[in-house]
Formats: sequence, structure tokens, C-alpha cells
Amino acid sequence: YQRRVRGMEVLLLAVAQYRKREPENNEEEEWMHNIFDCFCRLLMQKENQRAFLVAEGIELMVRLAKSGGAARSPAMKVLDYALSNNASACNHFVDCLGLKTLFSVFMKRGKKKDHDGKGKRKKKVSEDEEESFIISIICSLLKHCSGNTQGFHMSRRERLISKFEEKNFEKVDRVIEMFLTYRKKLSIVDKRLEEERKERILRKQMMDEEEGLMLYMRRLDAGLFVLQSIVQVLTYLLCGEDQQTGNDKDKMRKEHHLKERQNQKKQAIRVRKSGKSKREQGR
Repeated sequence: YQRRVRGMEVLLLAVAQYRKREPENNEEEEWMHNIFDCFCRLLMQKENQRAFLVAEGIELMVRLAKSGGAARSPAMKVLDYALSNNASACNHFVDCLGLKTLFSVFMKRGKKKDHDGKGKRKKKVSEDEEESFIISIICSLLKHCSGNTQGFHMSRRERLISKFEEKNFEKVDRVIEMFLTYRKKLSIVDKRLEEERKERILRKQMMDEEEGLMLYMRRLDAGLFVLQSIVQVLTYLLCGEDQQTGNDKDKMRKEHHLKERQNQKKQAIRVRKSGKSKREQGR
């Protein structure tokens, strides 16, 4: 396990330099992206997710995303892999104040440098890819965040939900805007696929399993996965908090019932003691 942590620390040290500077040329930028891709491959395993957390990888990725440079998008991609199905990492992300950076990028307020100091255009991840990382992170946070952070009066989940309530629910409007955009993109591809299906029927051609998989991949490339993640986020925002509130109410009822029983027991003990003392005085 310690070897995993040390390995993560070596990779983190390699990308930490891009907090304060940009890659000098295309070769260096390609090298930087390769390291981030290594993180993504490694974080597919639970053991490596834990090692990444111990090595303070989440903190560094938040700082890289905050820097707004060429490392921003790949850092968001790594965070997506690190938080996926990982409740402890999601809670730690909120604890290290990652929400502010996440929603700044989500609302496109974090300025991203597309040029180096010499005015040359630098390679960057597409806007659609970055949006897919961000919406997937938000989905993971809504799914897994729980408990309280020391020094905050709100729970982690309440802090996350409150972000969507800021500035007249502008972030909810942004999610809905993304939903409409990706639904339109997918509908265009679906129309093309439907036309191809009709042509295949006229030619009396059957679709094999490989062709069906290719059609599904085309829908994914058109934004199907992002659209599904957006729907999940909207579902959590509309229903998740009510469910959480219901669970809290059930917990409060149980605690209240337990306190009542304890009070009844204490009262019964007092009555017995008072009755016993009266009998002793009567003797």
C-alpha cells in the first residue's frame, strides 16, 4: 500500500509544476496530458483511489483546476475518476473547499489560458469534454456526500445544495441550459440514425451486434452520457433533498421516541424510590 502512495506522490510531483507555469511547447504539453491519463487509468482501481486520497491528490487537482491554465481540464478529468463511486473522496473534496473551484469552472468564470507567452495556440480539451467531467463530478457529489465538516454549521450535502441556490438559482438554470443543448445534439444524431435504419429496412439488410454497438457509440459521442448525467443531477436536486430530509425526520422521530422512553424509565425509578422512602418512614 505504501508503494502505491509513493507512486502517486511521484506522479503528483511531476504535474505540480503546472500550477505556476504552462508547458513550453507541444511536446511538453503532450507529456503532461500523458501523466494525467496515467492517473485516470490508475484511479479505476479502488486501492489506487485510496492511495491518491492519502497522497493529497485531490488537493493538488483542485489547485490545478483553480489555476485556469492548460492543466485545468485534465485535472477535472482526474477528479472525475477519483470521485467516481468513492464516498470518502467526495466528502474530502468538499472538506478541502473544492466546491468553489468546481462551480467557478462550471459557470465558466475560471479564465482558461489558450495561448502561451509567445502567442502560440496550445492544445486544449474540448468544451464538451470538460462539461462532461464537471457534470459527472457534480453527480458523484450529489450521490455520495454526507456527514458534517468540522467548523461548518451545515452538512456537506447542504453546502453542495446551497451552491445551486445562490444568485437566484443561476446554476440550476445552467444545468437546464446544458440539458436543452445536449438533447438537441442527440436528437440530430438520432434522426440520422433513424434515416439509416429505414434505408437498411428498404434494402432488407439486418443489423448485427457490432453495428448496433457502433450506433450506440455514435449516440455516446453525440452526448448521450452527458445527457444522462444531467438528468441524474436534476433528479437529485428535485428529489434527493426531500429524501434526505425524510431520512433526517425519521432519525429525529426515533431519537425523540428513545428520549421519551428514557424519561419514562427515570420517572418510574423516581416513583419507586419515593414510594420506598415513604414506606420506610411509615415504619
